[in-house]
Amino acid sequence: MGYICEITNRFKMNIPAELKYTKDHEWVKIDGDIATVGITDFAQSELGDIVYVEVDTLDESLDKDAVFGTVEAVKTVSDLFLPLSGEVIEFNEGLEDTPEDVNTDTWYIAMSNHQAWADIFILLAAGHKKIPLLKFFMKKELQWIPIIYLVHKTIDMPFLNRHSRAQIQANPELKKIDFENAKIAAKRFSRNPSTAFSFAEGTRFTLQKHSAQESPYSDLLKPKVGALAIALSGMPQVNTLVDFTVVYATEKRSTWDFLCGNLSRAKVAAKTYALPENLKNRSFEEEDDYRRDFQTFVDTIWLEKEQTIKDLKL
Repeated sequence: MGYICEITNRFKMNIPAELKYTKDHEWVKIDGDIATVGITDFAQSELGDIVYVEVDTLDESLDKDAVFGTVEAVKTVSDLFLPLSGEVIEFNEGLEDTPEDVNTDTWYIAMSNHQAWADIFILLAAGHKKIPLLKFFMKKELQWIPIIYLVHKTIDMPFLNRHSRAQIQANPELKKIDFENAKIAAKRFSRNPSTAFSFAEGTRFTLQKHSAQESPYSDLLKPKVGALAIALSGMPQVNTLVDFTVVYATEKRSTWDFLCGNLSRAKVAAKTYALPENLKNRSFEEEDDYRRDFQTFVDTIWLEKEQTIKDLKL
């Protein structure tokens, strides 16, 4: 029995414009006479799993390019170089107990194409220690699958009782209830850094569904944005969307194929997008122009994803 033998994760780095960067992959943020220093996303990804961060130069005055601390990963130790001359007056002491927090100290919303039953496991592996734990919004019916139920209980992923299209057509008020349930679930993620995740296509890709939709994308179904927008309304601290693209090396993608090891190779690319200000602090269920703006934002990403899929298949 096998599951994932290979994952290629090509994470595109988050590069905030307000920061300054050095050749040694540190960043600095200046606020008056105070400069805050950290290491870049690239440095974190190159180091791998970080196990210890030490800064032993508190209250010392150092010259530019002096070593002011070290970062220890599983396989290597790297010096930290001061990008400016000055006195070291404070250190994030929480990193001594939880050095992995250097990678996972913020909130995200995330989405992906949906290719196979194994996508959840592939994406959890791809995002591990790069972003906070992915929290999937799951259909309530999935709680009867033992492994899914165990995942739900272990890492607090919410089951949502979504009404069918026929039920909503018969009683439009049910749609508001679904929105409120999803918003309440998303608010639970605000307690600790989390990544609220949704499969934007809403269902796994098949040629039959692609044809029925008359999708304009060659390898994708049309994206839906309701779950993402509602998650954002429940997590106002989110500023970034992470888009994952999953491509498998085989067309054998059933649950049985996964358990038998036939679904053994996948590539995952991930890219971050800053959320436009006009998508924050608004009501998806009440504002028509907001729904259109959010759909346009995701549709643009979906066009880029088409090319990403082609590149991953090479």
